Amino acid sequence: MREKNVLSIDIGIRYLAYCLMGPETKEVKAFGILDIGEEGVTHNRIDSGTVARLKRAFDGLLEKIEEPSIVIVENQPPIAKLMRVIQGMTEMYFVCREGVDRVVVFDGRKKIVGARTKGLSGRANYAQRKKAAVEETKGAGAKTSSKSKPRKTATKSRTKRKSSWGKKGSRSVTVFTPLKMSGKSVGGCEFPQGPALTLDDAMAREYTKYARQMYVVMAKFRNLDRCLILKHGPTYTGANLNRSEAEALADLRLKAKDIQHQYQQSCARKNFQFRWNTKTDFNRQALVDKDKNEFAQLEASYGVGAMDNKLAGVGSKFDPSGWACAAFSRASPFADMAYDEGFDGDYGDDYGADEGFYGDVY
Repeated sequence: MREKNVLSIDIGIRYLAYCLMGPETKEVKAFGILDIGEEGVTHNRIDSGTVARLKRAFDGLLEKIEEPSIVIVENQPPIAKLMRVIQGMTEMYFVCREGVDRVVVFDGRKKIVGARTKGLSGRANYAQRKKAAVEETKGAGAKTSSKSKPRKTATKSRTKRKSSWGKKGSRSVTVFTPLKMSGKSVGGCEFPQGPALTLDDAMAREYTKYARQMYVVMAKFRNLDRCLILKHGPTYTGANLNRSEAEALADLRLKAKDIQHQYQQSCARKNFQFRWNTKTDFNRQALVDKDKNEFAQLEASYGVGAMDNKLAGVGSKFDPSGWACAAFSRASPFADMAYDEGFDGDYGDDYGADEGFYGDVY
């Protein structure tokens, strides 16, 4: 009759530890580490070759050790998503293998029943618990019991501090920013007058935001491209990709185009905003709040000076050398600049050739 050996597997993203024991004698028959990694492969993500490497590693292991009857797989917490995937692959391998009677998924904290746990749980950090577990396994727990105890931590109660400007201001950090509170006094705190924001400063901010967003998208694209090269070769084409891979590439391209489109919108708005002066800003807002269509008609017929004379009650025509209605409709924040179904993705045709687009965004 074949002895019922027990094989315990400790899950990892690249390295898996194993220990083979006899159930009667509790003798450790074999233990070691399996490496399912590969040179040139990103190990912080699961790819199509992970299953093959995992199978080869277990096939090679079971050729060297006695066949186990019971396999214990360490259960992974929900937050460890990649390790849970490896756990599922390991379970399915031994479920499908002949000779294995039972596969048990077990919580790692309950593997060693009766082990001394005082001073090893609670708020002790991960490194302390790991080190204490190693010492316990070596049989040196009595020497390190005092060192393995967790440090005392502060109480859970929190002190709520009241802000000098009331509850509404304390709920949001962005309410009282230096730009919004420039030259004002709140709660006895004086906010000095900040420097005037120029058009170059505003455009630099927009470009910084655009660059950060594009960097994230291009980093994702680079990682995906490397995985596709490893799978299909350096000259892969759309015909080699499956549906999910093609959709992932298309999503990243659309995201990049959307970021470019939003950046062009922001640049156009900033150009439009910084062409105002204080009086024009006030007059425009007073008129636009009442009737945007009338304002657009005045701009189309008479130029920018029409609104000032409209408010002043003057009815004669004025110098039409101001902005045209087409320029206003393209660059103003009141125009509808959202995506439409007919947008073809060519920003040069839609914005660069129009008089309303001010400045080069690249």
